Amino acid sequence: MIQEGSTEVGSSEWQELRLEVTVTLFRGFLNGALVVEASDDTYAAGRVGLLTKADSVTCVDDVVAAPE
Repeated sequence: MIQEGSTEVGSSEWQELRLEVTVTLFRGFLNGALVVEASDDTYAAGRVGLLTKADSVTCVDDVVAAPE
């Protein structure tokens, strides 16, 4: 199952990104709005990583990974 959306992302502004993972369901939020939902059973272990494009300037603050 994949549901994708689109939204404007402002430059030079802070954005809130949130990912909720429940077993194989991934739900991605941008500034509180659901923008992508997908199911994938590839990732069995619980690990967190951050990736940005090589030619971008990205600041990251307040990263939290917590089980519910």
